[in-house]
Amino acid sequence: MSGLEYDPAWPRTGRSRNWPVHRRQALGMLGSPHRHRFHALLRFSFFRFRRAFRCDGTIFQTGMNHIASPHLPQRRGMGEGPILGFTCRRRAKMINGFTLHDTNTAPAASGEMLNGIQKSWGFVPNLHRILAQSPAALEAYSTLWGIAEKTSFTPQERNIVYLAIIYENECTYCMAGHTNLSRMAKVEPEAISAVREGRPIADAKLEALRQFAAKVTRQRGVVSQAEVAAFKAAGYDNQAVLDVLVLAATKLISNYTNHLAETPNDSFMKGAEWNPPGKLKPAASPRCDEPPSREGGSGLFFDTEIDFAISAVV
Repeated sequence: MSGLEYDPAWPRTGRSRNWPVHRRQALGMLGSPHRHRFHALLRFSFFRFRRAFRCDGTIFQTGMNHIASPHLPQRRGMGEGPILGFTCRRRAKMINGFTLHDTNTAPAASGEMLNGIQKSWGFVPNLHRILAQSPAALEAYSTLWGIAEKTSFTPQERNIVYLAIIYENECTYCMAGHTNLSRMAKVEPEAISAVREGRPIADAKLEALRQFAAKVTRQRGVVSQAEVAAFKAAGYDNQAVLDVLVLAATKLISNYTNHLAETPNDSFMKGAEWNPPGKLKPAASPRCDEPPSREGGSGLFFDTEIDFAISAVV
């Protein structure tokens, strides 16, 4: 192999002091009768490269970088290199063509809002990354979220209303998120479990609030005078009736978006996953002649697009 001795231990050796030798091996294989060895080496390195890819689009120093130029850029763009230059792009896609946006891919107006959310919360929830496709949708949800905190409800009552609405809308993403948010708001664990399971809450006033919020959501606002009177008899008034609508409007945007995109849970939701009762079904089933889904039921898949270019050594 052009006078170079092949090292059968590579690439098991990982990134080591021998990596320049591996690069020379690849160079020698490219123009030699051992091209098939080069192709096998390239394929193996590609799979290591793919596994080393993080969700934020950065690349660890493994796999393909062993045989590529040390000046290879770590993000998009063709770089200088005696053998390889390649671009790599990874995008997280959901069903219906929705995308988890960041400040680089979202519209400019949404990018500014995403930056503000990052500064305020320390991270950007996946829901907001999907809503970023529409600056109007992202602004509407963010605005309503802030207005909801100005309602007449205490933080505990507000979270009970949210959980009750989410239960009726069967949103797994929001149920997991608001379960932990309710814990942070010091809602009683038993009350949280009751709403998650569709059971009555021991506290009579909170139970009346849960029932009314659930009926408003389930019946799309068509509740009887007797049901409104029962809600008021528990200690609420017409302001609270309208405040429930503010929270319902807030969750309409998030719950419906999560249904349309099957938003993946955020890391802070771990341990609060939820299985909905399953009463809601799509209005129509896919036709028999439609191709099978790529998502395999999870709603989330990663589409890795990689272009390679072999450049001649000058």
